[in-house]
Amino acid sequence: MRKRIGKQGQSTLEYVIVLTAIVGAIVAAAFLFIKPSMNKIYGDVNTSMSRAGNIFGNSVRGGSS
Repeated sequence: MRKRIGKQGQSTLEYVIVLTAIVGAIVAAAFLFIKPSMNKIYGDVNTSMSRAGNIFGNSVRGGSS
């Protein structure tokens, strides 16, 4: 009786390919949902830092805020 040598390796490779596709889909979906939130957070931080910088600059120059 002959043994099938390549069958086990083939099925393992198929599982790896399917798992990679699933992980890739999850990462892509997470990127699509998280990116807008991150852009808003960065925008809010930028606005806050600009305001703080303007207030600090005005106080150093002796102006009013």
